[in-house]
Amino acid sequence: RASLGYCKSKVQGGFRVSLFALESSALAGFGDQGHPAPLRREDLASPRPTPAAPLPPHRLAARQATMGADGGVIAVERKFMRHGQQKKEERKDKEVEADRAQHRISHCAISDEALEEPIVACELGSLYKKDVILEQLLQRTLSPELAHIRGLKDLTEARFTANPDAGRKGTEPTAAYVCPVTRVALTGYAHFSIIRTTGWVLSDQALKEIGLAALQDEYGPFTQDDVIRVAPGAEELAALRTRLTARRAREAEEKAARKAAKKDKNPKKRLREEGTASAAALPAPDDAGGKPSATGEKAPEAASAVAAAAAAGEKPAKSART
Repeated sequence: RASLGYCKSKVQGGFRVSLFALESSALAGFGDQGHPAPLRREDLASPRPTPAAPLPPHRLAARQATMGADGGVIAVERKFMRHGQQKKEERKDKEVEADRAQHRISHCAISDEALEEPIVACELGSLYKKDVILEQLLQRTLSPELAHIRGLKDLTEARFTANPDAGRKGTEPTAAYVCPVTRVALTGYAHFSIIRTTGWVLSDQALKEIGLAALQDEYGPFTQDDVIRVAPGAEELAALRTRLTARRAREAEEKAARKAAKKDKNPKKRLREEGTASAAALPAPDDAGGKPSATGEKAPEAASAVAAAAAAGEKPAKSART
């Protein structure tokens, strides 16, 4: 103990006392007055480590199977912490996007007021208070960003499922609506879609796990093209615009084809339209009041007979008039 205290008091200049140095000082003996011999600078140097004996192959394989194969590196440097910092930034971005989505699904896209039923959705997934958008449709005051809404036929009344735990006393504030299949709360962290043909609002988890075929009886009929993401982000909104343009172009082609097929089934209407077109293509009669020929001019014999009868003051023959 005296040797250990004396060695600690002698260490200066950042030297470290090793077990080897302490043992050397203890073996050096004590001086004449009962104090240990003073340490020398070379006694404070760390000894060379003795090389360890190699492990047997079976023990080496077992150790490699349980180790992390990181070489004993302690990840305290900045280069080892970059991945963790990147995950932290990604998590922060997801939280910001979730807050924005929560605002979009709980506020009207036109008036920015809190949504109250009845609620309608457009074909781009935005939600509106029905009375607000009807007023703007009647007054024709919709902004150019809402030009895809041509009338009520482009809107779908949303059918939400109320959350039974919402507004209950003694509980934390919860979402007002849930998915009727999975009971997932309608928040910015969960993705929901609205069925364009029926108006049901379902979670993407239900659509993926249950499948469209199993949901047809209760929430259909609908196809994948009728599934519209509620309150989409920027990338999803661009995809919905592209799909909307393609669907409307396809519907216009189908409407033109049905109209042509309907006209072919009504021969009287077709003949009447063809006759009107032929009459419009005929040239107008000349000043003499005669009836034009197939080439647009009077026949020379009929013209001469009419002129001779007129000069003689007689009524021309029927064949001449014809």
